[in-house]
Amino acid sequence: MSTELSQEIEQIAEGYMGKSSDELFRLFLTEWSKVKPIGKTPVRGEARDFWVGVKDRLVAKAIKNPAIVTATVSTVVGEVLKWALTVGIDLILYKIAIAIFVSWITLSVLEELKAQKSSKRK
Repeated sequence: MSTELSQEIEQIAEGYMGKSSDELFRLFLTEWSKVKPIGKTPVRGEARDFWVGVKDRLVAKAIKNPAIVTATVSTVVGEVLKWALTVGIDLILYKIAIAIFVSWITLSVLEELKAQKSSKRK
């Protein structure tokens, strides 16, 4: 994976920050479907359930990282891209969809960190 492609995906993802989780997921599914997935597209069963499961696993992995104090697109993009490559997603073909996915995961990590911080105060 090229650093240039990673940076481009990160830049696109940053443009989607500020949207709600539901809107990001809807945009992601729309963009993903535009590409007309072919070959070994990693979706089994319902697309919604599959992608929510992937998001939840990547969020859990990010939260376990002791160095993560705050989530930014740059802290999430590497993990998402590593996962995408391991399951055979063509990052150039799916660049915009993956960027939206990065934004969705980043928002979820931020929400989880906020919830953890809030529960520690009680």
